[in-house]
Amino acid sequence: MIKIGKIKTIEDWFLFAPPKGGEQHWKDGRSAKELAKYFINANGNLPCEISGMVNKYNLPVTDYSCYPEHKTRFDNIKGEPRNHDMVMVAKDSHIICIEAKADECFGETVEIEWEKASENKRNRISRLARNLFGKDIVDDDIKPLRYQLLTAIAGTAAEAKMQNIKTAVFLVLVLKKKGCYSNDKIMANKQDYDDLLKILENQCKQPLHLPGYKCISLYTDYIEVTV
Repeated sequence: MIKIGKIKTIEDWFLFAPPKGGEQHWKDGRSAKELAKYFINANGNLPCEISGMVNKYNLPVTDYSCYPEHKTRFDNIKGEPRNHDMVMVAKDSHIICIEAKADECFGETVEIEWEKASENKRNRISRLARNLFGKDIVDDDIKPLRYQLLTAIAGTAAEAKMQNIKTAVFLVLVLKKKGCYSNDKIMANKQDYDDLLKILENQCKQPLHLPGYKCISLYTDYIEVTV
């Protein structure tokens, strides 16, 4: 069973957990509203695609407390925290942090973010390089990666650590509504995800034990769902 606080309807979802950017991001076919529909339509049950992923990693299928639009600070540097589209907490077992997409991109590359960054932002990017890849510099392997994916991974591991939970899953959940997405954009997003995963898995196979979060067993997954 999944529990989302006082949220029972799509209208409740927007009232209690509006997406960053407000009403302009609350549209049929876009990720924020489709994620809300996806969970509300499950009627308190674990959606089958997520259940399948939980089984794949041999995690216990249990009750989840769910927190849409949940924010996690993954460092003490001034700036925006990680904004998860959904955090699902299986108490004393594992958490699942969801990045929902229709075909919205993962933002700019690390290289572009670095070029326009303040000193604080550069310190954050350097710390991400150390915590995720064990590197003291932002090298040519890291520069082409999407910055949003790095903060998503760091935010997932940091949320698990803060909750004293040893197992975490970062999930990219692609919600495809007919007529509302571009296959080319979805394929580009999948390539961005694969590029990051390739570098992470060069360090070790899943579950990952990232240099800055060695106490966390971290899985990552990518699921496309027709809605």
